[in-house]
Amino acid sequence: MELEFLSELAVRPGPFVTVYLDASHNTPGASRQIDVAWQDARRDLVGQGADEATLTALDKAASDEGPSVGSAGRVFVAAHGEVLLDRTLPEPPRRPIARVSPLPHLMPLLRQYPEPLPYVVVVVDRAGADVSAFASPGAPLLSDSVAGPDQWPLHKVPGGGWSALRYQHAVEVAWEHNAAAVASEVTRVVDAVHARLVVIAGDVRARGLLRDELPPHVSELAVETEAGSRAAGSDPSRLESEVTALLGNRVASARADLLEHLGAGYARDTAAQGLEALFGALREGMVDTAFLVDDRHSDLTVAVGPEPLQVALADRTLEEFGVSPIEHDRADAALVRALAASGAKLEIIVDEQSTDEDLGAAPAPAAPADDLPQPPKVEFTDGVAVILRRPGAGIY
Repeated sequence: MELEFLSELAVRPGPFVTVYLDASHNTPGASRQIDVAWQDARRDLVGQGADEATLTALDKAASDEGPSVGSAGRVFVAAHGEVLLDRTLPEPPRRPIARVSPLPHLMPLLRQYPEPLPYVVVVVDRAGADVSAFASPGAPLLSDSVAGPDQWPLHKVPGGGWSALRYQHAVEVAWEHNAAAVASEVTRVVDAVHARLVVIAGDVRARGLLRDELPPHVSELAVETEAGSRAAGSDPSRLESEVTALLGNRVASARADLLEHLGAGYARDTAAQGLEALFGALREGMVDTAFLVDDRHSDLTVAVGPEPLQVALADRTLEEFGVSPIEHDRADAALVRALAASGAKLEIIVDEQSTDEDLGAAPAPAAPADDLPQPPKVEFTDGVAVILRRPGAGIY
């Protein structure tokens, strides 16, 4: 998971106010219920010492309507009279959170944050295609139709003789010209959105012609499906289900590859496990990807300094570096701040034995296909591991 969207927040000074509320609009009195929930949270924050300027900024943010209908959650992070983060979540919290702390409480947000996986869906026939791009499931970026340059002749007719052969050849040339035009547009869209998956649906012959015209870097992302059609009145639901499954497979495959890379890295000093190794690598700015087993019952606190990479299990470690002042906050909050500030990535490993008492779970990902390789078993000392930017960083 890329944390670039948190990079500016990571370098802001605290203390921070973090609020998670139920923002669902699925009952007649929903707006009133949301206001009551915010007022309850506000009183709790006052008791924790939140400053009035920050509470006033949150008053305005909380009064702005969220989603117009349906179940949803909402998270606010604010400090020093300014709302720094305001996001709608797919699911409401099972219980509200109102917290004043040195660092923002972001793990409940990241648990529901959709895995960024831009993709393109192409529904093709022999005349052209419908091309749609998505930032993630349910987040469309663009949708357009492509008409090939040759709209006649497109259909072969029975018959014999030289004239019939010439006609059949003209039809096939038209199909190829149209496929080339579609391929050009698909390539442009894939490059523009940095797609990681291309789903090709529609007419079987047109799918093959399109694959032949795609450049290698796009073709290697492409998967064909029998679902979907450009025909009038066709039902898109089967294609939507197929795309969801393909996305789940792609995410599962990428996670398996990453875990395999982590496991192999233990023997090459390009990976390590345990909080001491992780925090040491963070202080050196040498973390590429951190892995966190999501123990939602953990209340471990660590020492943190004013700068994002100043984090340690014990005060004395930071004192040796002359860090002052030293505060204490949740280990996961310190980890997220340091990763976001240093441009590192986070992989959350779901603990199947843990239940979430803070937030409803994110929408369940599609079940990967049975023939996908199973993720390798990898050890996580203290529930964490790290892939390093260079061998040995943070270990010695």
